[in-house]
Amino acid sequence: MIGRGASRATSWRLPLPLSYLHLVVLGLAIADAAIIGWRADLVRAMPQTAGFYARLGLPVNVRGLRFDSFAVTTEWRDGAPVLVAKGAISNDTGKAEEVPRLHLVARNGEHQQVYAWAKPLARQALAPGETMPFTSELTLSPLDTREIMVRFIDRDDNL
Repeated sequence: MIGRGASRATSWRLPLPLSYLHLVVLGLAIADAAIIGWRADLVRAMPQTAGFYARLGLPVNVRGLRFDSFAVTTEWRDGAPVLVAKGAISNDTGKAEEVPRLHLVARNGEHQQVYAWAKPLARQALAPGETMPFTSELTLSPLDTREIMVRFIDRDDNL
């Protein structure tokens, strides 16, 4: 004797075919996930797209390193001004990152470069989540210096 529910056959229904609109929405969702999820890879391949992501509020840090608490002060030593640039570099990635030398630029009130120098760092790599402080001093700085800009030296730079 067969029980009440035992004779029921399980019916499998094929899903309805996807309409054109469904395919378009699915394609856009996949494209959106790729453009947002792989934006660092896209910017690495096409650096001109970095501005696009920045305008969207999604800046891309391809290097994985960031500057923290950068400040410039003037100290007087033996009657001469010395510009002291201090800050820290943090590794925001989940892997060890190479830390290139720093490129510092002194600019005047019209934002023109008046002096530039390179600064090697104490260590050349940072572990994930690690921070490394740095200090650079410029003695006999140009008197019209109004700001100091700092960035990493790229492989293409001729310094």
